[in-house]
Amino acid sequence: GTVRDKTGIFPESFVNIIKPLPDSDSDEEGRASKSGKRAQSSYSCLRCYLLQPEGIDT
Repeated sequence: GTVRDKTGIFPESFVNIIKPLPDSDSDEEGRASKSGKRAQSSYSCLRCYLLQPEGIDT
C-alpha cells in the first residue's frame, strides 16, 4: 500500500481487515493459460489504511 507518498508492505499487526477479499484462484492470477489467454476470473484489489492514535490516514 501507499501512505504519505511512501509505498510498502504493511505487517498484519498494522492493518484492520474491514472486508475480506473474495476467494480467487491466486495461482493463476496474472498468468496466461495454456491457450495463451489470461485467466478471466482472477483479479486483485487491496485498500490499505494507516491506523494512528489520532485517526485513520488513507
